[in-house]
Amino acid sequence: MHAVAQRSAGAPDTSVSFGGIVERTDIRSSMAPFHVAPGYRTVYPPVVVQALGDLILEYQAAFAPLIARNREWDTDYQLCKAGGTHIHFGIQIDMVGLTQSFLDEMADKQPWVVRSAVRERIFEIENSLAMYHLVEQIFANGAYAPPYSVRFRKLLGKMRRHVKKPIALLAPTADKYAAMLATEFGITDGRRPSVLEVRETTGFDEFFGPDEFHAHVELENGGCRYALYVRASDPVNKLKDPRVQVHHPLLRDPAMRRLIKASAVTINIDDPDMNAALKINDTKEYAPAMHLGFQVTSEHDIFTPAFIRHLDGGGAYDEFSGDTRLLPAFGFYAASRGLDPANDTFPVRAKPAKGTYGCYGHHRGCISDRYFRQKLRKSMRVQQGGYLIQPEMQIPTVVDSDTGLSYDCIDRNFFGVVPGQAPHFLGGMRSLMPSDSIEGQKGRNHGSQFTVCAEVTG
Repeated sequence: MHAVAQRSAGAPDTSVSFGGIVERTDIRSSMAPFHVAPGYRTVYPPVVVQALGDLILEYQAAFAPLIARNREWDTDYQLCKAGGTHIHFGIQIDMVGLTQSFLDEMADKQPWVVRSAVRERIFEIENSLAMYHLVEQIFANGAYAPPYSVRFRKLLGKMRRHVKKPIALLAPTADKYAAMLATEFGITDGRRPSVLEVRETTGFDEFFGPDEFHAHVELENGGCRYALYVRASDPVNKLKDPRVQVHHPLLRDPAMRRLIKASAVTINIDDPDMNAALKINDTKEYAPAMHLGFQVTSEHDIFTPAFIRHLDGGGAYDEFSGDTRLLPAFGFYAASRGLDPANDTFPVRAKPAKGTYGCYGHHRGCISDRYFRQKLRKSMRVQQGGYLIQPEMQIPTVVDSDTGLSYDCIDRNFFGVVPGQAPHFLGGMRSLMPSDSIEGQKGRNHGSQFTVCAEVTG
């Protein structure tokens, strides 16, 4: 669950009954308790689901050149191939909460109209699913089994049939292993979950940390009996400070990395020491091809300083005026997103193009703001891979009619992809942040003690 809202809330879109807010303490996770609005369920019409599926196909095409650039061996991501192309089996789309008025409006529109409208509401797309056990369990209520829980387990079955192997979770660093034990199994004493516990809790067949994977490979005489669902994101301390050095006992070892890439069903594995341009983990470099953002490696890819020409007796000289002028390429992108390129006061968000998720490393502001430009320059000196620039998006708000409280909402939508089939909507989670909470005031919407979750289906 990596999404974080990208904008402060607007006027309330609608008023709905949450059916009371239920505190779930029965889900094993260090993040518990969780809060759920059982009476608030959002149903996407088929045309919106189709639009998201079409955008996933675009995403896979936009991602293909990144896979080629990342390639080290012929066996890389071989289990992800079908018909000469690579498949991202699980995909998460983080986006603005789709309001009921928007969904009603889109229900009878042409597919290309809906696709265009949905595209403008997407923050980013991730090519693996996280916190799958939470989404499976959080909306279950008595005899009610959420569609996601059924569809996700079916997806895992289809993946097993495609790769002809059981599928194991792999945390490639000790920090990631400890974090997953805590958040996904509620284990904080370092014990290893049993195979039965892994299967019941997550749907996967085994769970390896670095030590466990080393032991498995040794037992298999250098091979791997499982397909690997690799959770490759860096630990939080690295996300907060890109200068932090992470110990990589698996991925820094070429033999281990080759085996992992050959066994992976996630396309997210880097040599930690490779050139940043070749890295693929937690990348947003697909976004420009999908018109979801504008990638830069310097602030001067966005604008050029403006100068005033002065004349005196000794000749002419230029003095920086303190203003900026948008470069034509960025101005064209801004105009295509409905912004006025002649007015550089529109709000934007700059986010690292590689290696991060959530709001780590993000900056919000206006191109004309010197403080924003200063922060961007500073971050670019330590953040490899450049930045992605997007318009700052308006986050809708929903009022709980039972309490009168207002919530900012974003949607996290999950899709499965298998060979020969269109992307399949697994379901989603609406993240509701109280507008008057500390995080809400900061324009941040993520998993916290304040967050209320509501089901999205279709």
